[in-house]
Amino acid sequence: NPLLVRNPSKKLLSVNFDPQLVAMLREVHYLNMREESEQSIPETAGAVFSKDDMYRRYIQNLDLIVQWYNKIRENVLDVEYPLIERQLNSVDSQLERALTTLCWTSEEAWEYIQETREAVHKLESELQTAKDNIENMKNMLTHWSESPLFARHDGKKDNTLLILEDREQRMTARRDLMAKDSTAIHEIVKKNLELFQANEESAEWKRYLDYLDDLVTDGFFNSVNKSLSFLLEHTDGSSLPEGGSLPALFEAKLELVQPNMVF
Repeated sequence: NPLLVRNPSKKLLSVNFDPQLVAMLREVHYLNMREESEQSIPETAGAVFSKDDMYRRYIQNLDLIVQWYNKIRENVLDVEYPLIERQLNSVDSQLERALTTLCWTSEEAWEYIQETREAVHKLESELQTAKDNIENMKNMLTHWSESPLFARHDGKKDNTLLILEDREQRMTARRDLMAKDSTAIHEIVKKNLELFQANEESAEWKRYLDYLDDLVTDGFFNSVNKSLSFLLEHTDGSSLPEGGSLPALFEAKLELVQPNMVF
């Protein structure tokens, strides 16, 4: 039997080791552990069990190959797939022997399994690192909208007005945060370009950049929306119960400075 089988519809892999054979190896193992076994071990079963360590080593490494490969297939985004298609096709070509000609008794099986494990792990690791980079970028963008740009006083001394005394500092702090994150985002884009081994002039890479641009645009939108929603919440009394009122948000003063009135 070949080492691996593939689900033709989902293109996912599984290890092609008969569960009954696993049960037989386990049973022979327990029989060997007994000092005095009342049952003799069949010659065929004993011959198979003599290679138990080899089979376990094969299965452990093939399980890793299957786990990493299926993770790639199941988690790759539509916008990422064209960027790894060439590498994935190369891995598929290498896997073809495990799906067709190589079996559990092939002399070159172990060397092949090791080489294939490294190839699949390399692709899985590079894709996962690129995904982790984008998650880090999303976390940066989320920080932009964690709090509105302005806030009310805490209500002490009956003061609930909008805090405007430090508005310049708040604006500067938010602008500095976005500038710092923008530099980090540019670094993430450079790292992912290397991880995907992509041509920055290719249509596939430009579509990927469009995807990242949309994420950044959403970050800006959510940041602005957070502050506007705060102002709406504290100025629109339409949702209040009848007779309810909102505390003042702004304060205006009129002073007489002869011969004028100054607001």
